Amino acid sequence: MNIGRVFKIAFVAMWRNGWLTITAISVIFSVFLSLDVFLLFGDSFNKAIRSIEEKVDFTVFFNANAEEDEIFALRDELLRNASVKETHYISKDDAYRIYQTGRATDIGDAVREYGNPFSASLDIKVTNASKISTVADSLSSNPIVKKVKYSQQTIDVINNGTRILRNAGLFLIAMLIIISILVVVNTVRLAIYTRRQEIEIMKLVGATNWFIQWPFILEAIYDGIIASLLAAAVIFFAFDTFSGQLVDLSYLLKIPKPELNLTIALRYGLYQIGAGALLGAVSSWISVQRHLRS
Repeated sequence: MNIGRVFKIAFVAMWRNGWLTITAISVIFSVFLSLDVFLLFGDSFNKAIRSIEEKVDFTVFFNANAEEDEIFALRDELLRNASVKETHYISKDDAYRIYQTGRATDIGDAVREYGNPFSASLDIKVTNASKISTVADSLSSNPIVKKVKYSQQTIDVINNGTRILRNAGLFLIAMLIIISILVVVNTVRLAIYTRRQEIEIMKLVGATNWFIQWPFILEAIYDGIIASLLAAAVIFFAFDTFSGQLVDLSYLLKIPKPELNLTIALRYGLYQIGAGALLGAVSSWISVQRHLRS
């Protein structure tokens, strides 16, 4: 079997089916362009969420009779926990000085007469906001711990926002892929219909199913590759052209500016070439197999 001939037939068929080819490329191009925009801003949203998570911490207040050795032992144990990022110890004296800073009133006499009323504490940052409840609950039963303080509402907002963003992204990607497959499948079916007599003649003269179906598959692969390259080029040049507006948009949305350079654009392009080729191959294979069975 002449493989070069198969490639040539597929290439010629692209030009013969001009409008069908343009339609398929346009739809796949729109899908990849939408995915590129979503991935760029999705990455910025993820960075913004991670930045918020890094600022979320909780505080453990210790009993008045808790010894520093016990507190430091607990701190060292926490730092061995993979969920804990860092800790900051505040002694009773430090807490008193922090309270006094910037205040007009002086409670020094009360402290000297009745003792320091403030508790030693430990500020704890975790690797992920969803881990706060778990770590905090494990400390609540410790005998030297007086109180664990954190905002469950803030944690819920962060976790819910992350989950919604992730689910929305997955739903959008799934819908775009389904739309692409449906369009390519129907485009290939139309191409098969316009060449149905040619296919019948090929079958009558003994052409194998392999020889009949591969030009259609290759034609769809060409469409996917061209669309992916166009999408990568457009997103790169559009990003470069509207860089200033993106800064304003990022400031408005309170997220970091999306990052895109030639290296990232080339990586997107390579990924999309593979995805476009796979999308075209799968979609056209479905259509051709259905037609050959019928």
